[in-house]
Amino acid sequence: MISAVCLQHITKTFRMSDYADSQQVRGGAFYALDDITLSIMRGSCTVIAGANGSGKSLLMAIIAKLEEPSSGAVEITGKVGLVFQNADSQILGETPREDIAIGVRGKNMTKAERDTIVQSALTETGLSAKADFPSRFLSGGEKRRLAVAGVLAMNADILIFDEPYANLDYKGVSCVNTLLLQLQAKQKTIIILTHELEKCLKLAGSLVVLKRGNIVFNGTAREGLQENLLQWGIHNPLGSSNSIDDLLWL
Repeated sequence: MISAVCLQHITKTFRMSDYADSQQVRGGAFYALDDITLSIMRGSCTVIAGANGSGKSLLMAIIAKLEEPSSGAVEITGKVGLVFQNADSQILGETPREDIAIGVRGKNMTKAERDTIVQSALTETGLSAKADFPSRFLSGGEKRRLAVAGVLAMNADILIFDEPYANLDYKGVSCVNTLLLQLQAKQKTIIILTHELEKCLKLAGSLVVLKRGNIVFNGTAREGLQENLLQWGIHNPLGSSNSIDDLLWL
């Protein structure tokens, strides 16, 4: 298989004076990420888990090239699209149609071609019926789908979801997971940053756990459930479920 994301010995440091005493401080620097080596295969779904402050969001920013590592090599095959935890921060248009169009405006294409791309993104994310509905009145799950639609319209191959279930009810979570299943069927590379494993772990082929800027587990999702996840600040979702097949809210 071909890697979509290949990280080799990624380190990200900050001035120690910016932080309180920590196990991540040495040699006068705070190691937010410490010697991260990770490959994510094209067309796979990977869940990256960890407690707050473990480095998940920073790692996401480096993969998306919003941040530069202090050292190490980043190789990305394909275009990366981010779906932020707060979908409202990504929505700029008054309606879903208008919002998606913003992302493809200025591209070297005709209006008819742009309209086709926008309609395709609306259809893929199940938002056609609300194409001209006020964006601010969409539900939480619909806003997440709109954020994804904008990313798809820009032809992203790798989609990173940062805490996609935050502040969503069961219906909203189900809405997001239905879309994730559709993206999997299209062989998109999916990275989900979450601590809510009970809602999505069945989707994942791989589970990566971060703690204090280090990878402490990297294996299959099934293998991860055999570990003592609490030692890394993560609730074991099998406490209320019988098997990994139950770990998907639909």
